[in-house]
This record gives sequence, structure tokens and C-alpha cells, in this order.
Amino acid sequence: MSDLEWLAGWLKSVVAAMVLAGFLEMLLPNNELKGVTRMVMGLLIILVLAQPLLKVFHLPQELEMNLPELQTDSGPAGTSRIVSEGLNLRNQWLTQFGAGRREAYEARIGKLLKLVEGIQVERTRVVMEGGTVQSVGVTVRPRSGADWDRTRRAALTEEISDSIQLVCPVQKERIEVIWDE
Repeated sequence: MSDLEWLAGWLKSVVAAMVLAGFLEMLLPNNELKGVTRMVMGLLIILVLAQPLLKVFHLPQELEMNLPELQTDSGPAGTSRIVSEGLNLRNQWLTQFGAGRREAYEARIGKLLKLVEGIQVERTRVVMEGGTVQSVGVTVRPRSGADWDRTRRAALTEEISDSIQLVCPVQKERIEVIWDE
């Protein structure tokens, strides 16, 4: 291809880009989308206008994209493979997301129970499954060696359970308070 032919092709590209930009601008209503379209079309025109510079400096004229190869399996086998891969990705995400949420719940419960007078929290355990809280276990002991009767412990157990429900979506029956002597 001679330089003259290349120049003619480049001019055609410039004219085509400008005509396309004008056509799209006329079609779009006056809203935020029009401004975005103008910007994108302006970038396209700049790219077309910069082609001679790319040729002079021997820069690559095509963008390389490292995308995974898409397999277009058809039929039930391909569909089941795609669904299986999607479910695996979902499970991985739920595991990672659930671990972060579990740690956040444990930290919130620990901080909140520090406000309950007379107890010291030894351990907090939140069990999650499928992204939802299944149960909460808390190990506590009386602060500074205090020894309480059953009535006082029952009242504190109730207060601890109510406090946990304020920061964690779990049924009261699924909250276990263990007293460590």
C-alpha cells in the first residue's frame, strides 16, 4: 500500500468518524448521556487523527486485550459446565464474604458485651452458613472473681442474648451463653 493510498484511507476514516459523531449527537436527547457520548466520540476522533503518529513512530495500532478464551459450548453439556463454574464462583465468593462478615459480627459482639457490667468476655464464636448467621456462642465469666447465684446469671444471660440480637441477626434460641468459672 502506497503512502497516497494510506493517506486516502486515513482521510476516509476521519470523515466517517466525524459523520458518525454528528449523527449520534443529533439522535441523542439533551441529557447526561449526550455529554458522555460527545466525550467518547471526541476520543474516537482523536484516536483516528493520531493514526499518522502511530505509523511514524511505529507504535502498535491495535490494542491487545488479555481476555480468557470464551468457549461456546452448545447443548446440555456446555450449559451444565457453565452453570457448574458459576456455582463454584458463587460459593467461593460466599465463603470469602461470609468469613469477613463473621469476623465483623464477632468483633461487634465482643465490643458490645464489654459494656455489660460485671462480666468478662472470654470467647465469641459466630457460625455462618450460606451467608446467614446460624448460631452465636459466647463464653463469659464473672469479672473480678464475683460469684453469682442462678437468678443473677439468668438475668445476665438474658441481657447478653438481647445485646447480641442488637448487632447480629440471629434468633434468640440460637444464642448460647457459656459461663466459665
